[in-house]
Amino acid sequence: MKMTISKLDAAKRQLETAVRLYFSEADPVSIHTLIGAAHTLFADISRQENAPRMLLKDELLDQIKPEYHAKFRKMVNRAQNFFKHADQDARETLDFDPGQSELLLIDCCRQYYRLAGEYPVLCQVYQAWFFMNNQDLFSPALKNQIDRLGNPIPDMLAIGRKRFFEFALSRMADLG
Repeated sequence: MKMTISKLDAAKRQLETAVRLYFSEADPVSIHTLIGAAHTLFADISRQENAPRMLLKDELLDQIKPEYHAKFRKMVNRAQNFFKHADQDARETLDFDPGQSELLLIDCCRQYYRLAGEYPVLCQVYQAWFFMNNQDLFSPALKNQIDRLGNPIPDMLAIGRKRFFEFALSRMADLG
C-alpha cells in the first residue's frame, strides 16, 4: 500500500523513531544515522520556508569565522556522512562519540516545534532527560520545563534511560 507523506512528516517519524531507539539503548550508529537524516530534512525545510534556523547547522555558524565555515560543517556532519557513504573511503574508521546524537536530537525536537507548532510527547520526554543530564549547561529558566514531569523518584537519572522513558511517558499520559 502506498503512502503519501510530506518531508516534515518524514522528519518527524525519523525523529520519534530515533528517540525510541535512544531510550531503548539501541545501536548508537543507527540512532545517529536516523537522527542525522531528520536533522538534514529539518534544516532544508527551514531554509526553504524561511523558518527559524537550526542551532547546529545555522545559528552556531554565525559564531564561527567565515574561513572556518566549511570545517565546522564538516565536523557537524562527519559521523552522519561516514555512516552513509563509502565511495571514497571504504576502509576508513571513525572515532565516534554517541553524545553527538544527543545534540542532534535536542536540536530536531526544538526545530520540529518551530516548524509544526506542536511538541510531540516523545520530544518532551527526551528534552526532560537531556536537561536533567546536562543541568549545569542551562539557565534556571530552562530547568522549569522539567517540572511538568514531577519528581517522585529522588534520583531520576539513577534509574537509567529505559525506566526513565517508561516513567515519563506514563506521567505525560497522566497529565493529559
